[in-house]
Amino acid sequence: MELKTAHYKLMKTRGVTLIELLITVTIIVIFAGLAVVYLNPEGARSRVRDARRVDDLNLIRASLELYLADNGVYPACPWEEVEASSCLSLDLGRDHLTSVPLDPKYEAGGNTPDPCVDNPSDNYRYNYVSTDGNTFVLTAILENATGTVGHECNLLPNWPSGLCVVPVPGCYGVQNP
Repeated sequence: MELKTAHYKLMKTRGVTLIELLITVTIIVIFAGLAVVYLNPEGARSRVRDARRVDDLNLIRASLELYLADNGVYPACPWEEVEASSCLSLDLGRDHLTSVPLDPKYEAGGNTPDPCVDNPSDNYRYNYVSTDGNTFVLTAILENATGTVGHECNLLPNWPSGLCVVPVPGCYGVQNP
């Protein structure tokens, strides 16, 4: 019994050393840093917004196909008025699309972005152009430019001649099939 009591007293007086505490805190900080880098919450949010942009463009495209079936042509929209919500809201109406979706980062009253500019970081809106009523192009700027592979705006066959041909980073486009 006395041996157990002596051992208990020895264990009771012994505490955590500063070195042990520093090592533990360092390990926790390293794991927390790795978790933040790995999870990247802002990167995840931008990927979600990009996925929504692609879904929205496909929804608008499907609505345009319904419009074509009813009217025989796509809504006319010159390049000067490319914002999809202002150009298509009246044409698509309630029969084809209740409301034209806006880009998740769209700011009402902001600058009118030009998809031909070198720095399109503030061009977060959906663009639509149909010059002849037989073809159209819908575009959006993605926050992660790697998501545009195979859908680069200036490589679309329906890209109107005379428009910029400079590749805009992150420009994602769809057109009539």
